[in-house]
Amino acid sequence: MVKPILFNTDMVRAILEGRKTVTRRLINPKYKEDEGGFEVDTNRTAGERWVEKIDWDGASFENQRFVKPPYQRGDILYVREAWADGYDGYIYRADDKMGDKSVIKWHPSIHMPRKAARIWLRIVDIGVEQLQEMTVDDVHHEGVSIAQGFKDFISLWDSTVTDREKHSWNANPWVWVIAFERIYTWDNIYERAIDTACGDWRLKAKDAARWQVRNFALEHGEMDVEEAEVPEDAVEDYCKKYSIVFDTNGNIIGGKGYEYVC
Repeated sequence: MVKPILFNTDMVRAILEGRKTVTRRLINPKYKEDEGGFEVDTNRTAGERWVEKIDWDGASFENQRFVKPPYQRGDILYVREAWADGYDGYIYRADDKMGDKSVIKWHPSIHMPRKAARIWLRIVDIGVEQLQEMTVDDVHHEGVSIAQGFKDFISLWDSTVTDREKHSWNANPWVWVIAFERIYTWDNIYERAIDTACGDWRLKAKDAARWQVRNFALEHGEMDVEEAEVPEDAVEDYCKKYSIVFDTNGNIIGGKGYEYVC
């Protein structure tokens, strides 16, 4: 399933630079009238945790009510980031070197349409933990500097929560630990291969992607891309039609009518 996910500008830059591969999100479910909260249960043998709603007396319901994570392993996400309309398409605040001095009127990430997305992710794992279970390595994978240990991450986390009493670092809330990898659209694959030398891995990835899309199209009864007047335009059309996405090496990992590889 394709879903959106929001990141602030610093975290978008961290993803683009390959520094961020994990995000933590509050476990903050909506409740019915008879639900008084949630508890986290642990299967110590398997090392797994799950989240279950409880009643106002702190007891489980006869028919257990589990809290589902916001994403599932294998989900494809498009990143919503601050953006604006440019002369030749969309532009993004994460690329603006002017920072707060920029004169561009940026649109909030929450309003970003899917067609403007340039960054795509695939969920590879979902876990449950309390925030302070983090290690310094975890901070590093969050894309935050570890020069001062946890200090920068704590400052970032606390700046994102509205209820400090319940959800700040000191409150040690339960969170979803969402690990992801970056994936690529045909435009991503094509553009990064421009002006690369023969034999460059990015050019090889583009050729691999083109070949795989050709086979994909033939399997779905479409015209052979090599018979098109401009084969790479045909590849682009098929990728948009079937929402095809690739890994960094140009291998198809998802799309309509394609079984996701997890």
